[in-house]
Amino acid sequence: MNLKIRAGIAALLVVASATFAYAGLVNYTEGTGVATSPHNMNLYLPIASGGTTSGDPNQQVCKFCHTPHSARSTGETGYNPLWNRNPVTQNFLPYNGLLKEDYMADPTYLDKALSLQAVIDPADMMDGPSRLCMSCHDGTTAIDSYAGKIGSFTPTAPEVVLAPLGDGHSGESGGNLMNDHPIGFSYKQVAANDSFIRPANVDIGWVPAADRKCTKIEELLYKADKLTCASCHDVHNTAARTAAKPLLRVKMDGSKLCLTCHDK
Repeated sequence: MNLKIRAGIAALLVVASATFAYAGLVNYTEGTGVATSPHNMNLYLPIASGGTTSGDPNQQVCKFCHTPHSARSTGETGYNPLWNRNPVTQNFLPYNGLLKEDYMADPTYLDKALSLQAVIDPADMMDGPSRLCMSCHDGTTAIDSYAGKIGSFTPTAPEVVLAPLGDGHSGESGGNLMNDHPIGFSYKQVAANDSFIRPANVDIGWVPAADRKCTKIEELLYKADKLTCASCHDVHNTAARTAAKPLLRVKMDGSKLCLTCHDK
């Protein structure tokens, strides 16, 4: 598969790619809801912060991300999940099929990369849930910053910090997501160009129904086409009997999650 990225991303220093979400500290049962999962910050924060942060004063679960009133803009027109956090505005280094050290040492490596047949447009790469995920997983925003409150706990664990800050390389303007699965591209376009990517609109009968929370791949895509963080991750832990750790929509055992889309 060849990485074909628009010139706007050829610089690879603009907007980004992000992925996975797992706190790793909170033991939970798959499919039992957000209140019992690592995304209940009242469970996660006291452990992760060593007791310095106890969570919401009223132990509200949804409030860390959502609010019924005075919601903030997500930065995207037509997408309003009543967000209660400031959206991330920083740029990220997206996946490009290379190791960061190779790219930074010789940017011409981009032309030699073998990876994804996709057009990734920096203008909308973080559309949908992905930018919202990064309001906790960017490594610079305090998890307990919500509802206009300035938080005090910023995680450092690699399972949580998906985009560590740049280390001073020329042109490196944001978090490093080059070692994460790419997002923000048209899945259907990739499937049309790559015979090893399964069509989005066919029933995924090759994965047992008990191991997945979808019938077709397009159900996992933002606006039935764009791959986002939430395409793989069930952030609310709602996939009863089919959810898997770490907060996945398809179980990982036997590589079922990978084989949902990749025909290998």
